[in-house]
Amino acid sequence: MDTIRTVELFAGVGGFRLGLEAASDRFKVIWANQWEPSMREQYAFECYTTHFGNKKYHVCQDIAKAKIDVICLLEDSRVRTILS
Repeated sequence: MDTIRTVELFAGVGGFRLGLEAASDRFKVIWANQWEPSMREQYAFECYTTHFGNKKYHVCQDIAKAKIDVICLLEDSRVRTILS
């Protein structure tokens, strides 16, 4: 079966991702973003990267600034699921 390439917006600590991955090994997160504009420390993002690794496609940035990355990713990839 085909891989379900997934983009995670407002990823939090990754709970929804854990559920998807537990449901099927077909899900693959290819980009994730978590940003808390009112927080000096980004605890949710730190928790996310602790569990899933600090990869270049795990982004801690305002979604308004990261949207260019998302648009390019969607144009270049066969994304089938966007989580928000």
